Amino acid sequence: MKALQRTEWFPGWHVGVLRGRGKNNDTALFLNGNEHKWTQRTGHRHRDILSISFYAFGRELASDRGYFSGGGLLLPDGRKGQAWVSGILSHNLVVVVDESHQERTRAGSHLELFAAVPGIEMMEASAFGAYPQTQEYRRICAMIEAPDGHHYVVDFFRVKGGKVHQYAFQSKGKLTGIRPAQASPEPTKLSATWDLWLKNPRFLVPKEPHTFTWRDGLVNLDFMLLNTTDTINRVIITDAPGWRRGASKADLDKPPIQQILVENRGEAPLGTQYAAAADGI
Repeated sequence: MKALQRTEWFPGWHVGVLRGRGKNNDTALFLNGNEHKWTQRTGHRHRDILSISFYAFGRELASDRGYFSGGGLLLPDGRKGQAWVSGILSHNLVVVVDESHQERTRAGSHLELFAAVPGIEMMEASAFGAYPQTQEYRRICAMIEAPDGHHYVVDFFRVKGGKVHQYAFQSKGKLTGIRPAQASPEPTKLSATWDLWLKNPRFLVPKEPHTFTWRDGLVNLDFMLLNTTDTINRVIITDAPGWRRGASKADLDKPPIQQILVENRGEAPLGTQYAAAADGI
């Protein structure tokens, strides 16, 4: 009999995983508190402190884009694919505070909380050095068991400092619905930081909580954003690269995926608390 994987925190890598109590061992939430060249000196780490990835029903739903190539392989248009998959822009976290990248060195995280009781598991970590202009960069995630036995995730991300905060989230599947239904999102422009990689940007102004649904095969991911215009400015919806590696033309020809940026802009030091829930069905 195959042993079930455990909920655990890996101190050397500063990576935590919540798995719930499902008998099928098909649900997992990963929180990456990575230490950039701090405890593990390697050039292969991503710039993704406090990013998450989520598996449900054995499928990767909220994904990490992975590893494009081991060298300087270029896309047909001359862009360096590794810059996208290893950089902060492609990860599920609060990104580009003041539209900049996380620091590469002397940055990491502190584990603040790791706990599991019947029906709920949670972990919390705070970053240091990732964004020098922030006084707080902290995430707490919980996996909760529903009455029918499946699990859903609740996510709180707090950031203070700088003037621009953008909570980025993407799924491997295709965005198939937004609720409540409204008129088509309005076209918008992106900064040069994003424009190199993201296409077809449009936005909506959430006056109430919204649910975004991605579909991958027979599995849906419902992502409920609890923030409204009381705490954020807008939600930008974009097409992001669907490729994950440059091994073949078939890899590069994969259709785009949809990524959202939950944006808040204001005077420094800006403070934002993002709140969301994700459920694979």
